[in-house]
Amino acid sequence: MFFYLFSLVVCLTLTLAVAMVLTRCLTVNWERKNRHPFSYLLPVALTVVLLYVSLTLTVPTALDFVAIANDTLTVEEIAVDGSTLKRFSLVVHGRTLYVNPWQFKLEPGQVVRVAYTPRSRFILEVIEIVQDVPQS
Repeated sequence: MFFYLFSLVVCLTLTLAVAMVLTRCLTVNWERKNRHPFSYLLPVALTVVLLYVSLTLTVPTALDFVAIANDTLTVEEIAVDGSTLKRFSLVVHGRTLYVNPWQFKLEPGQVVRVAYTPRSRFILEVIEIVQDVPQS
């Protein structure tokens, strides 16, 4: 949960910072105090950056807060192998699930049940599935 909350705070901070710089650049343009020709087009570039950051990072992460509050996380059983396990992520069926490596210890060969947020795909819960081997 800490990994998700930290990501949400970082996304919101990044979005607000870009919005503040965009506002400042627009104010300079409106007051006609530009010193360089490039600064006229800077608000256009910042608008593209703001849209990208908002639509790909901030909005999905913020919308997942509702899923966490309602406890409507996506649950899936995953067989972890060496090719899908990265340092901070787990690639499953072409989707990247983000995992906190300090909270969950995933190892190749494990079969786990994960609960993750539907839009930003942060893993919030991992339960190892123990397969019983019949004894003879």
